[in-house]
Amino acid sequence: EVEGSRAVVSCLGHVISFQGMYGQPRYLCRDTVKKTFETIEKLGAPSKFILVNTVGVLNPAGDSKRGFLSRLAVSIIEFLIPPARDNKAAAWYLSKDVGTDSAMKWVSVRPCGLLEEEMSDYDVHECSFPGALFNATVSIPNVAHFMCELITNEQKWKEWEGKMPIVVNKDGY
Repeated sequence: EVEGSRAVVSCLGHVISFQGMYGQPRYLCRDTVKKTFETIEKLGAPSKFILVNTVGVLNPAGDSKRGFLSRLAVSIIEFLIPPARDNKAAAWYLSKDVGTDSAMKWVSVRPCGLLEEEMSDYDVHECSFPGALFNATVSIPNVAHFMCELITNEQKWKEWEGKMPIVVNKDGY
């Protein structure tokens, strides 16, 4: 149900099991993002869409600080693990197909390694940084707080609209 809503947040992901990783549907996240956008455009409903993705997805607009070995690791992971390809496809759909000229505005939040910890201070980065892929961490409440800020704080939304920010605990890298 999206009618009457200010925003839609998608935290959808594959089940961590053999069937969830290698079975159908292979493009669960991408296809759901597409269908959600189509529905929202038909209804003229919320103008904000937040996708929770992963730091493993490269930002098509540029993750210039990500080194060769990190890019190679991501490519290998995408080749071996179908949900990684799905996450990339969902992000690329937003970046390339929807773009920034659509009436529907989006942010693809890319948390680092998620931890079940208390809320703490956190940083948000526009692009990847050394260690983001394998060494950085963020608490789940910090990611939730950032998404709530995106929904309720127009200045914060305008800062990140059409981008793929990385969220990390201040002490997480």
